[in-house]
Amino acid sequence: MDQQLKELKQMFFLFGLSMVSYYTYIKLQEYVKRQQRLSIIKDHKNIKEISRMHFNEYEFKILSGLVVPRRDSIRFEDIGGLDLIIEDLKETIFFPMQAASNLPNKAKNGSFHNDLFSVPKGILLYGPPGTGKTMLAKAISYHCGYNFLVIDNSMLDSKWYGETEKMVSAMFSVAKKLQPTIIFIDEIDSMVSTREDSENETSNSKKSILLQHWDGFFSSGNDKVIVMGATNRPNSIDYAFLRRLPKRIKVDLPDKDQRKHILQIMLEYHVENDFDYDKIANLTKGYSGSDLKELCKKASMRFMRYRPKTDNIFDSMKIPYEYFEKVLLG
Repeated sequence: MDQQLKELKQMFFLFGLSMVSYYTYIKLQEYVKRQQRLSIIKDHKNIKEISRMHFNEYEFKILSGLVVPRRDSIRFEDIGGLDLIIEDLKETIFFPMQAASNLPNKAKNGSFHNDLFSVPKGILLYGPPGTGKTMLAKAISYHCGYNFLVIDNSMLDSKWYGETEKMVSAMFSVAKKLQPTIIFIDEIDSMVSTREDSENETSNSKKSILLQHWDGFFSSGNDKVIVMGATNRPNSIDYAFLRRLPKRIKVDLPDKDQRKHILQIMLEYHVENDFDYDKIANLTKGYSGSDLKELCKKASMRFMRYRPKTDNIFDSMKIPYEYFEKVLLG
């Protein structure tokens, strides 16, 4: 009897030891997996605070869209030809921030209400492709000190029933945990296009859930989160979502002076002081900022290819005007 009791105790001891080992193994696996997921943002300035937060599997997927700010992050000074729009954005975002922090809240007695000086919760940047909408959003994030969360339609969509709704919920919960945050949705028209009767159930369900979370998320008014969308098809966006993007800014193709400014920023250290920016600006009518960047790349590659072989490649990196002209004339 004593022998059986001893064996039973030993068996329970080994079972308990194995359970502790299994629990330790599972926790270790979870820790390693968590560290691997966080490694994509290990250089983020707030990584210590973020690493202490709890995220579920859906939130980790959303977290992959967090842009890590670097020393070479885009600033307003790096964007050419959009001075008026930049000033508009500064008045829209930075001035209310200053007002909200400096003015007293007397909403209770009705003499003052901070909502009048609040930052818009939704901003829509629209215009032709390649005009700098994404750059503007990143520059706003940098100057505001906000975390920048990039979301696209494919990140939220899933073939499994109910998964899309969980991803939408995770998008807002991550933004709230990381606040202050800018949720940037590029090509937002593909996500919130006009709802139609012929549309599939999954798409309609995603839009309904998105609206519910959007309204509930901003109802308190205390969360420092801005939803920014960029599109070149504003007319395709459902009116219910347009109402939630009250600040709408058109980013159009640059005119001659704006094209000149863009070229001056791009070529500041790569052309001679007497470079004829005006002539290039005249020849590039209808070009977007992205088109101008591609032009500069092609001219630089042509310059590298056809420069005299006797020259040291590092002696002079000043690209003559003729190479830009050759690219423009084909």
